[in-house]
Amino acid sequence: MMEQRLTRRGLLTGGGLVVVATFACQKREFACTDTPQLPAPDAEARGAIKYVDRAADPTRHCDGCQHWRPADSDSCGGCAVVRGPIHPLGTCQLFAKRA
Repeated sequence: MMEQRLTRRGLLTGGGLVVVATFACQKREFACTDTPQLPAPDAEARGAIKYVDRAADPTRHCDGCQHWRPADSDSCGGCAVVRGPIHPLGTCQLFAKRA
């Protein structure tokens, strides 16, 4: 019977592959709340319609709204009604399900 020993080299090379694979499969987190460049009325409008970066209801994500304007994947998009960066998983009171 052949006995196998756990070595540091074996642990590092095998464990390193698991760590790399884990990070490669995770989706990058980002936020779309950077609004200092917006004029005050536009920033206030975002608050008035209760825009949030993450919708509590998954059926009301911005990327499923008729006002959604997509951008590159893993980045903020836009909205035809509200100015500023809009997260695809966000929502607001103006949500209108895309047909």
